[in-house]
Amino acid sequence: MSNEVGLLTQSVCALSRPARATYKTLWTTIKATTAAWASGHTNKRHYGLDKTPKHNAPTLTYNVQRDYRCKTDQQVSFLTLESRLILPYTGDAST
Repeated sequence: MSNEVGLLTQSVCALSRPARATYKTLWTTIKATTAAWASGHTNKRHYGLDKTPKHNAPTLTYNVQRDYRCKTDQQVSFLTLESRLILPYTGDAST
């Protein structure tokens, strides 16, 4: 999948985990609704998979030494989808 989409393997793993969890939750709800409908407890069907689920990640996790690392000469290195960026920073000079 990483070759098809053009992402790093670790990015693909991080992106596929929430998608799998969303679909698992939707299928569990559909099975419960279908069972309730078959037994006559409800006459409504579940509309969860009529539209594609949207995923919204409120936070982004960066891992030290993989996604970013501090370098010498007041620089920090970030891993992006295209390449690794090395940017200058100004931090606390007391240490």
